[in-house]
Amino acid sequence: FWGWGGLFAGRVKGTSSRGVWAWTLGVGGGYVVSTLAPWDRYLLVLAPPGVLLVAVGWYRAERRLTARGRALLLAIVMVWVLGTGVRAAQAAYPVGGDHGAYDGIDHLSAYIMAELPRGGIVYHRWLGWHYGFYLFGAPYDYRWWSDIDWLVTDASRGDGVPRVIVFPAWAEAARQCAVARLRAAGVTVDLVRRVYSPTGMLRFYLYRLQVTDKEVPPSPHVPRPCTWPGS
Repeated sequence: FWGWGGLFAGRVKGTSSRGVWAWTLGVGGGYVVSTLAPWDRYLLVLAPPGVLLVAVGWYRAERRLTARGRALLLAIVMVWVLGTGVRAAQAAYPVGGDHGAYDGIDHLSAYIMAELPRGGIVYHRWLGWHYGFYLFGAPYDYRWWSDIDWLVTDASRGDGVPRVIVFPAWAEAARQCAVARLRAAGVTVDLVRRVYSPTGMLRFYLYRLQVTDKEVPPSPHVPRPCTWPGS
């Protein structure tokens, strides 16, 4: 219907759809040729013209169909909209926001608040803003680690302060490298929780860090020295 209302633009009840079609293609083309991320809030400018073009296309389709044909067309469209709506709700389309990458962050934050004592250290690199919301007012020491060398140095301090660190599932190279380096420095790295999305996808790893008396060798499955770009 979008194509029918735009590609075959004309006048419908005294209103031209060519301008709406030109705006839609112009904005869409701008996303293609620029580095602007297609985030949800940026794509909102395409919603009103898109709805108008669909309405024009629907109007033209109805004019060419019988009553039975219109009923059949309506049923097909409803099934299609339901299917695409479910897929969109599951972030199955490569457009929009995080596609569920942060699903479970609320449960992760609740677990940290329940298990980490007051004054504990929370290392973060990717989730600072999220902690600022979900852990707002929590009595923790939030430390952003700029690189793995700094993380290893800080986590190796034998001050007895409880420490946790979270790695998103998409940062697998950073997780493997950091865990190997921490263990090589004599830090006990205990995986205490895996967090999954409602669809069963792994989203986060939560580790507890403690200083040990002797060095623990890194896992043989992780290369040393690490080659993670952020290290």
